[in-house]
Amino acid sequence: MKKTSRPWVVGLAWAMSPVVAVWAQSTPSLDTVVITAQPASPIAGAASESLSGDALVLRRGATLAETLAGVPGVAQSWFGPNANRPALRGQDGDRVKTLSNAGASLDAASLSADHAVPVDPLVADRIEVLRGPNALRYGSNSIGGVINSSDQRIPHEVAEGFSGRAEMRLGGATQERAGVAVLEQGSEHWALHVDAMRRVTDDLQVPRFNPPPGTASTDRVVNAASNSQGGSVGGSWLGEHHWLGLSVDQWESRYGTVVEPDVTIHMQRTSSALAGEWREVLPVVDKIRARLDESHYQHEEIAGANVGTVFHNAGHAGRIEVEHRPLFAGVDGVLGVQWESSAFSALGSEAFVPSTQSKQQALFMVERLPTAGGLWSAGLRVEQAQIASDGDQGLTVGRFGSASERRFELLSASLERTDKLWSGWQSRLELAHSERAPTHAELFANGVHVATAMFERGDSQLPKEQGGHVSAALEQRSRDASIKLGLWHSAFANYLVLGATGRSVLLVNANGLSYSLPESAFSAVSAQLSGVELSGHRRVRFGELALDTEARAEGLRGLNLSDGQPLPRLAPWHGNVATVLSASVWSARLELDWAARQTQVPQDDTATPGHGLLHVGFTRRFETSSAGTGLFFLRLNNLGNVLAWNAASVPAVRSLAPLPGRSLAVGMRVSL
Repeated sequence: MKKTSRPWVVGLAWAMSPVVAVWAQSTPSLDTVVITAQPASPIAGAASESLSGDALVLRRGATLAETLAGVPGVAQSWFGPNANRPALRGQDGDRVKTLSNAGASLDAASLSADHAVPVDPLVADRIEVLRGPNALRYGSNSIGGVINSSDQRIPHEVAEGFSGRAEMRLGGATQERAGVAVLEQGSEHWALHVDAMRRVTDDLQVPRFNPPPGTASTDRVVNAASNSQGGSVGGSWLGEHHWLGLSVDQWESRYGTVVEPDVTIHMQRTSSALAGEWREVLPVVDKIRARLDESHYQHEEIAGANVGTVFHNAGHAGRIEVEHRPLFAGVDGVLGVQWESSAFSALGSEAFVPSTQSKQQALFMVERLPTAGGLWSAGLRVEQAQIASDGDQGLTVGRFGSASERRFELLSASLERTDKLWSGWQSRLELAHSERAPTHAELFANGVHVATAMFERGDSQLPKEQGGHVSAALEQRSRDASIKLGLWHSAFANYLVLGATGRSVLLVNANGLSYSLPESAFSAVSAQLSGVELSGHRRVRFGELALDTEARAEGLRGLNLSDGQPLPRLAPWHGNVATVLSASVWSARLELDWAARQTQVPQDDTATPGHGLLHVGFTRRFETSSAGTGLFFLRLNNLGNVLAWNAASVPAVRSLAPLPGRSLAVGMRVSL
């Protein structure tokens, strides 16, 4: 572990070294962080990270988790390369809210680790991680944070004439063949958008390993191939003080499940959205925004030529926001209402949850008060949630009992203070309280969950999840250097976890043969999580050349206070150090990703070895015409072909799916 961490120590020390020197040259200023997820104001505190432009193109992966892997506080759950979901500060599943253009996703991704998030980064113009008071605008279940993927499928700005972009990507550890094309046409009052994407991958190439139980060594992750495609059409009418737009999009993917070599998932989602904005409505009202989303999601698990289990989720969501100008004492912000309704069904032999209907209605507000020394931000969300189970209705064999319903009253709040300090430094302190309703799986599950290789049992009497949170950050930025230190802690009175009971369940398969699986059950426990995030950057100029050094390190610990064991599937200490040499049109990058050995695991899990992965990249910008630009990029990943494992993976899949091996990926983006 010491060897893999030394490059980070040296890199971070180098990245931090100019900070003291620039104190006397820096002028006090409070950084402006622009949040495009329908911001309440241009300034929303420092609790947000984003990717856009060339940075997004170069980091773009097959999933949101892979794309955001370098963002502080973000880890990958890694259920193979296709169902790889983001984990924010140790939280995943229902504790991370995923949005598309600030609208609800309305899928089934939070139900199981093998269910992919139906948002492909290929079409995104910007991807953000929101924390702090702003996150309360989108859900009480945004404990880890909110991920918002933004694009122009509903245009909201006047763009005269024709524009477009195309991007192609080839290679990588999955032998990816992917492309996207976006076309936009605008006039004085109309704007149109069309996009289409396609991604095809093969089984994942990895360093040779021995998959359990005692099978022959291999350099492939079996059943990890995928075939995805999608597209959308959208348009808007734009006036001087308002705009109104509509979009329709479809996304379809077929991918292997990794844990079952003969099972393929066929996922489809068709959704539509209507959105609009009215500006300068009243003397005290700056903007009114509204959005309606409707979605039909289907997920088939296919064994050979037979469709096994079918998951279906149909729903709609809406939100209305009123952004007001400064009122008493200069307070401005946003007030809003949000609602969601969905009907979920799971039919088939592996349906471990009953059909359910869910509804949420919420009122929220996010306000800010600028002061001479900084900024106060506060968020409040009041929500009502109802989850109704159909029980055994329509089933030939009883499993879930009689129909039942649970209702929850939820209150979440956040208070944040951002201060200007000395010589360009600024600090941020946030106090928050969160309440989350249990999901339908946590309440009503009762069956075999193949993705976790367990028999899972819910508890229909679970309480709402409650937690208190505190986070602090200290940051300094100058022209050629920056440093940021963040600390956070969460304490839960009722933290809903899935834990082993120590018992086994005897089952009979389709061939009449008996077998057993370990039993796990959802329960409410006392728990706490703590973490630290440290990052730095330094630039040194040599005439037209620039040498950038970037370093990042973070770690977290989670403890189940009810039994004294670590919380499951937490990322170990990990980070990154990179050196980038660049000129006007080209850059070269040398990068090391590292992770320490994870020994803080529950008794039913095993330690995960640490690793260090070396990557090399090259980019070249060029002009395609008088109005067009292009970017060529090349990346050689895991140069040493190091065998590495992800500690945040479900134990059942971790030993089957190592991280990618050595690979070469190339791509090109052209914009008009």
